[in-house]
Order: sequence, then structure tokens, then C-alpha cells
Amino acid sequence: MKLYGKSWEVGSVEAFQDVFVDCLECHYHAYTDAKVLHRDLSENNLMFKRTDDTSDGKVKGILNDWDMASDVEANDEILPSTATHRIGTIPFMAIDLLVVNKRPPPHLYRHDLESFFYILVWAASGYMVIMIYKVLVMRGETLIHYSF
Repeated sequence: MKLYGKSWEVGSVEAFQDVFVDCLECHYHAYTDAKVLHRDLSENNLMFKRTDDTSDGKVKGILNDWDMASDVEANDEILPSTATHRIGTIPFMAIDLLVVNKRPPPHLYRHDLESFFYILVWAASGYMVIMIYKVLVMRGETLIHYSF
């Protein structure tokens, strides 16, 4: 059993749920308590670590890759980025941030929440296919038998 890794390697839906919620809570506390906004959420930035006693299978979510983060002022104003390009992983970026302008719009807290939503959709649609594929391969079958 893997002790740490990316969220999609955690092994079960229940464990993924724990990891996802932990990362969401981490993001909330980073914003409200530490006054930092992540701004680059993607499936690879949600990671997990198993507790020391791996027999219980408990995991903790870890939100990493804070290099594109932005400070937040005391009045909740997000300091503007000096970047002249879009920041983020395109499949998980908020729609507002994908507009083609000379300068990207300000990145807001709600944009990160939208990224979390897209990660959840990605996980629900993609991880299930991976899990089914692994089971079929273990049984010596292929996905082609289950297609239209």
C-alpha cells in the first residue's frame, strides 16, 4: 500500500473523498488564516499521505505546489499578479480566467473553488475509467468489449 502519492493513486473512493475534503479545508484556511490564495489547482496538486498506522488505511490530503500563490490583503483584496500570462492548469481553470485578453483578469477565491469543482468532475469521470480498466486487465479482458 502506497504511503504517499497523487490523489488518484489513493486506492478507493472513500479515501479520495477524505483527501479532497482535506485539500479543500487546507485551501480555505490558507486563504482565511494565512491570507494566501493558491491560484494553480490541478489534479496533480492534490496529494495524500497515509497515517503512520497504515493498517487503518486513513489518509490525509496535502495541497502542494504553492509557487503561483498570491498574498491576500487584510481587507481580502488579492494582490495582483505581475504575470503577463494566464496562471493555472488549463483543464482546471475557471472559465473567467480563460478569456483572451492582453492581461488576464484578477484571480479570485471563487476561481479556485471552480477549479476544485473541475478536479472533482475529472476524478468522477476519469478515475472510474482507470479503475474499471485495471480490473478488466487483471481479468484478462479489455475495454473494447464494453464499448458501444
